[in-house]
Amino acid sequence: MSLPENVLYIDGRYLIDIASYGCGSGCSYCYVAGRGEPQILLKRGEIASSCAAIAADTNYTENSLISLCPNTEPFKSEAAAGLVLEIIKFFSKRLNPIQLSTKELIDPEVLKAMSQLSEYKNQICINISLPLISRIEQMEPFAADYHGRRRNFANIKKYHDLCSCLYIKPFIEATFLDLTQYIELIFGSEPDYICVGPHFSVQGDEPCLTLYDPGKSRDIFEKGYFDRLMEFSKTLSEVSGNPVFFSSTCVTAEMFPRCGCKMKLYNVSESLCGDCKLLIAGGGQNENDG
Repeated sequence: MSLPENVLYIDGRYLIDIASYGCGSGCSYCYVAGRGEPQILLKRGEIASSCAAIAADTNYTENSLISLCPNTEPFKSEAAAGLVLEIIKFFSKRLNPIQLSTKELIDPEVLKAMSQLSEYKNQICINISLPLISRIEQMEPFAADYHGRRRNFANIKKYHDLCSCLYIKPFIEATFLDLTQYIELIFGSEPDYICVGPHFSVQGDEPCLTLYDPGKSRDIFEKGYFDRLMEFSKTLSEVSGNPVFFSSTCVTAEMFPRCGCKMKLYNVSESLCGDCKLLIAGGGQNENDG
């Protein structure tokens, strides 16, 4: 059984979309086609078939990371959230780690359902996307406002099995200028993890595949940009007392070393790996290198 169009597999990770087109948030920096257009959601039967195709794939194991949704907003509507819960229900009982990113205020009932579906602590990691604060309404016009997204952190803390990640991606100039506000956010909301990521290519490439490709990444290999990224991240790490990660897959590897290193960021710069447990244990570079 081949993988359907709404599923992408790369290095132990399955990225699943719940829409065939559209996101609805309209972020000005986004690479997604139809970023400001209404979602055209897949049918429940299509989602069920997608899950079954992944489970039947020869690369699939219980250590495979399930990522939702790379090209659309998972909680833009009640119907969208329902599809997300169907995917979580399918893979949580198979013990897969699950991550998803959102720019919306998640319905407390949806968080409750996610917690009930979780089989173990941190199985479901929710990335709260806040790549900027002061210009959020101008650059992310149809997403939830800052205060709505921030409430997610407190709501997630009510559930022992769920974890939150402050997801600062893409890192742009406006992000750096908001450093003081991010510090206040960390002190006030105490996210479980912090992830900072560079600007995606917008040349029609699959960003999850090309993000750290020197021939395609827009900013990461420009020295001034990289220095600002590292300065910003170091400050947040010192404030929180925890490492800052540079890919959401690194957060999963921190929680579950059994899932292995997927991005191999040490090939770009060892400073991107920081205090990674896999590297310290000596397993990171060899985990998936054959």
